Amino acid sequence: MPTRATIGRVRSSSGVDVLTRLSVAATSARILESRSRKEAIAQLQAVIDEPTRREYVRHALRARRWQAEMELRAGDRERGRAHLASVKDDAVRRGFTLIGQKAQAALDDPGPRAR
Repeated sequence: MPTRATIGRVRSSSGVDVLTRLSVAATSARILESRSRKEAIAQLQAVIDEPTRREYVRHALRARRWQAEMELRAGDRERGRAHLASVKDDAVRRGFTLIGQKAQAALDDPGPRAR
């Protein structure tokens, strides 16, 4: 699959900037979800940790939202909803309105969010 090959090349390349590497890691986790939500959620946690440490707020918030939505799809509604509420509050407080709106939309969605 070309996507996996591309992801592998970017992840192993030492000349790739941090933001590209974070984007590829997040995309990789989202692709992994179809095989193992548990592993994808864990991989996204690593994606969340680095931008949080580097204060790349937008990247951390987006990854946190994706992780919370995965938790919902995995059936962990309480945890997923708590994380979405936290993302929404943090995003709005820091001026990332669109991320906050997307988190709120996920909170408002009554469906099981299963794929």
